[in-house]
Amino acid sequence: MNALLPSMGYPFVLVDALVIRVREGDHVVPRSVLVATGSTEQGYREILGMQVGISESEASWSDFFARRCGRSLQGVDLPPITDAPDLPTARLLLQPFLTTYQQRAPGACAKLATAFDDITAAFALPAPYRLRLRTTNSQERLNQELRRRERIIRIFASTASALLLLGALLSEDHEQGATGKRYFDRATYHCWKARPVQQALPLFA
Repeated sequence: MNALLPSMGYPFVLVDALVIRVREGDHVVPRSVLVATGSTEQGYREILGMQVGISESEASWSDFFARRCGRSLQGVDLPPITDAPDLPTARLLLQPFLTTYQQRAPGACAKLATAFDDITAAFALPAPYRLRLRTTNSQERLNQELRRRERIIRIFASTASALLLLGALLSEDHEQGATGKRYFDRATYHCWKARPVQQALPLFA
């Protein structure tokens, strides 16, 4: 999916990946399908892009976002990723998590500690938006639909065939999301964002 994105803002962006099997020559190899969805400023959910990478690595994601940003992906307020019910709970869970995994994954723990405020940014939003934006559940449901179709094929004949089939499914989802029911009622969000900075504090339900 390499069509140009329209020049509009996507305040909320969700990304995820799933692994498929692709035939390359005489071998069958795993490949990662990287998918991004976004909520437009009008409240509709759209597919922002799909890319097949060698793995779900930092290099693959960097290339993915570089391509999207070069195609007018702009206006992003936050990419939310956390399962805690609220910010105080997230802070309480952080230290035990770091203690448990520090020796096994020191690099990941360091990045988590440094980026904690960015990761928990969804908690600063009005309460109606937190339930959907603090997890990637909607992205997981989209992946499940892709997986359901992928299981029928089992092994893609090539990367091009994977892009063709999965891209067609995502295009269909894009059309439904862009013209169907609004994913968000944007009125509350726009009122919240218009507040003076000193009043735009985390709102806890």
